[in-house]
Amino acid sequence: MPVRERKSRAMALDASGGCKKCGIILDPVTVWMYEENDLCRTCRLAETGGVVFQTPCGQRYCKCCGILIEVYVENWNSEPDFCSACTLIQNSYAESSGKACTCELCSNHDDMSPSEKTTLVTDSGKSESGNREKNASETCSAYEQPREWDNLVEEEIRKKWEREQLELKKQLVTRDCPQVKNILQAIRKDTGKTFYIGGVDISFIKGNNVDACAALVILSFPDLQVVYKRLEMIELTAPYIPGFLAFREVEFLVSLYQTMLRNAPQYKPDVILVDGNGQLHPRGFGLACQLGVLLDVPCVGVGKTLIHVDGIEENAAHKAKKQTLKKGGDTFTLTTDSGNTLGQALRSTDATTNPIYVSVGHKISLTSAVTLTLQCCKYRIPEPTRFADMCSREYLLKEQWDPEEFIA
Repeated sequence: MPVRERKSRAMALDASGGCKKCGIILDPVTVWMYEENDLCRTCRLAETGGVVFQTPCGQRYCKCCGILIEVYVENWNSEPDFCSACTLIQNSYAESSGKACTCELCSNHDDMSPSEKTTLVTDSGKSESGNREKNASETCSAYEQPREWDNLVEEEIRKKWEREQLELKKQLVTRDCPQVKNILQAIRKDTGKTFYIGGVDISFIKGNNVDACAALVILSFPDLQVVYKRLEMIELTAPYIPGFLAFREVEFLVSLYQTMLRNAPQYKPDVILVDGNGQLHPRGFGLACQLGVLLDVPCVGVGKTLIHVDGIEENAAHKAKKQTLKKGGDTFTLTTDSGNTLGQALRSTDATTNPIYVSVGHKISLTSAVTLTLQCCKYRIPEPTRFADMCSREYLLKEQWDPEEFIA
């Protein structure tokens, strides 16, 4: 697809008002990916139950920031080598520099066709062909300032993700849904009814922040026996930006969940425990919240370390509170300087003194989240996330790349 045609399609979409569901301006990549391009990627993911659309041409990565670009065109060779954020920065740099660029993405590139054979005269009086040959080593003038480039790209991505995060947060539910109430009732009355609790985690290869193993493990409850697990190698191409971990990891967890629904729907989890935070987050919407909203499944955030949020930090006062946890089941509330309760510190067993940090993910109250997490603990970490962490680490040690699945 010609550069000008891609630009015109993107401009037309922006003028239409963006995503019909959340209203944010759509990324131009969305225009190229889908024929029905009236939803942003996040809303499309939520609407389709987490199905990630695969394209005939496959996938490629931005040559600047490394983020995944999914394309949908007839001619693979005509597709962009840069994500929309990097392209935006390239445009601004090239226009401000006044130099003709060879990347063919910015508005300042040389548009002359080979047939024109126009001759340009340089300052020295020497002529050169207007039909400039493309060289793989030639790059946009934006690369001349790599440090500022990185900052601007990160800022563009941050703004986009923050808008999506705020829109998803509107769907957050912080009260007990029916299946959570049923589990709590079974705990109180000891009915013997079986439920299923999932655990998700991502483990990285040492010294490698791109290749990792994503794990979904499902245990029967209350006997906590593994009935399902799936492990997959993944590539995390999205940049790491503090506060936006979910945008780097959540699509792989959604994919694992969808595979489980196809291969072992009988073990669909009633609740998922996430190795990460929920409302205990700078904007009150961590990985457990985003996963819960996208899947419409009750989720609980279980952090192993304390995240610093609005006065909640590992200071002398916090350490003193930890000393008040005398036995398994003891808790204290994590309250911000603004007076908001974001979670609870929980001493999970008598044998451990270091607490875990429980927060609401989705469709569950904080009290119920703590109760359920405690019921899943044999050691410091609740069994669903402990097994997910342990299995993913063992999988990496095997140095295998094929998915691994177990169904009881």
